[in-house]
Amino acid sequence: MTNHLAMELLKSRTGVNITHIPYRGSAPALQDVIAGQVPLMFDSIAASGPQIRSGKVKALAIAVLSRSEALPGVPTMTESSAALELKGFDTPGWIALYAPKGLPPAITQRLQDAVAKVLESPEAAQRFASAGAVPRYLGSAALTAYEETEIKKWGEAIRFSGARID
Repeated sequence: MTNHLAMELLKSRTGVNITHIPYRGSAPALQDVIAGQVPLMFDSIAASGPQIRSGKVKALAIAVLSRSEALPGVPTMTESSAALELKGFDTPGWIALYAPKGLPPAITQRLQDAVAKVLESPEAAQRFASAGAVPRYLGSAALTAYEETEIKKWGEAIRFSGARID
């Protein structure tokens, strides 16, 4: 879903007309890109990185604000699209830890401290890097602010695409 919406966001910001082809997951879509049946797709580094490194597909750009350590030779969308005005094109996948509303502040703080400690560990950094991801800790207030920007960005893509929940 995020990959589909990333393409819709690209379409909305560039005016390029690209037809969406629905797939049941990244693997079959990637196979069609490799076979030349589909010209391009958005995908995660974890899923497509091996195919990129083997030369079976070419990564045109990373859809985040800074280059990935997993694919350092691949420019960001901002770097590679000056003519298209995609400065700040940022569609990272992210995962957050949530707890029930009303959780006692002491427990909330303990959980936040534990998560921050794990994410700062060399082991976590290495595991995330191997998947092409970058761990980033945000406390409750920063996460709430980030979610608000994400809702606004993805709302743009959804409105442009006309997507609906059926």
